[in-house]
Amino acid sequence: MQVFVCGLATDYCVSHTALDSVTAGFQTYFLPDLSRGTEKELVEARCKYMKQQGIQFLSLSQLKDLLGSRYEKDPPSNGHDCL
Repeated sequence: MQVFVCGLATDYCVSHTALDSVTAGFQTYFLPDLSRGTEKELVEARCKYMKQQGIQFLSLSQLKDLLGSRYEKDPPSNGHDCL
C-alpha cells in the first residue's frame, strides 16, 4: 500500500504522520510542493530525517507520473474529493 503525505506543518504533523506510515511498513511519499512548515531550520532537519528513514519525496510532476491514468487534469467540482 502507498501513502502520500502533505499538509501543514511539515516540521510537526506531516513529518510525524510520514514517519508513522513508513514505520508501519507502508511505501510512503512526501509531497513538499503541497506542504508548508513553521520553522525553516526544523523543516530542513525533519526532511533530512524523513529521507534517512526511506520516505520518498515527490514533486507534483512525479506524482502525476506515478499515478498515471488515475490523475485527473481538472479538479473535482465539489473541491472535496482527492485524486
